[in-house]
Amino acid sequence: METMELSEEVLEGFREVGNIGSGCAAARLSHLINRPCVIDLPQVGRMAHVAPDKLVSEDCVAVTLHVKIMGDIPSLMCVVAEKQHAHTVVDYITKLSPSDPSLDFSFTSQFALKQMGEVLTKAFSDSVSKFLMTSTKYAMPQIIIDKWSTALSS
Repeated sequence: METMELSEEVLEGFREVGNIGSGCAAARLSHLINRPCVIDLPQVGRMAHVAPDKLVSEDCVAVTLHVKIMGDIPSLMCVVAEKQHAHTVVDYITKLSPSDPSLDFSFTSQFALKQMGEVLTKAFSDSVSKFLMTSTKYAMPQIIIDKWSTALSS
């Protein structure tokens, strides 16, 4: 695949659109887990150049939610969380007693994670689509629970 270089002006535009989407996603996640939530400002770059340690440590188990976005601007959104943090979010969503982060995710936990992925993706994409005046449709998230390097290659 041919590499495309983007100007600083185009990258700044991507950052601004990302800021809009991230703010909406943070607000929706905060509402979903009933706790304050802050999401870092988005970084812009090609996925092939994203260092794993920028997201999670190389050897940690990550929960990655892949969501396909179709419509005027087809894309793929990934929500990545370390396994122990994903368990914490599940506990907040389900309002059940804290789960053991060393255990696998139950069906209920996976459903809660899919709900989180769907909420974040929809909030982010809808705000970007409204800003750009485009239309979107979503596919249900696919969950990958594995080492970060494996999740990234998937």
